[in-house]
Amino acid sequence: MNRRIWAAVITSVMAATLSAIPAHATDTTSTTSTATTADDPIDPPLYDQTADGDTVRVNVVTESRADLSSAASVGDTLQSFDTLPIVTLRVNKSGLAELAAQDGVV
Repeated sequence: MNRRIWAAVITSVMAATLSAIPAHATDTTSTTSTATTADDPIDPPLYDQTADGDTVRVNVVTESRADLSSAASVGDTLQSFDTLPIVTLRVNKSGLAELAAQDGVV
């Protein structure tokens, strides 16, 4: 009985300790030359994937449907939704930079 209580206490303490570690406590492994900021809506590994001229498929979410047409003009539209302000595009590195520069893209 005493051993079960100690096992429960140790398990609880370990769970609380491990959950308190920040998720971004490690260095990023991205080697991009593009400067990204904390409010950049583009995930940094996407810049790495497009560095040699490849294209990537991205889901672009905008603040409103009015911002959607300017975001959709950046790349090849693969899918668009009627009610949600989301469009799926295939873009290259310059397309990612254009999306990052647009105000309505979240």
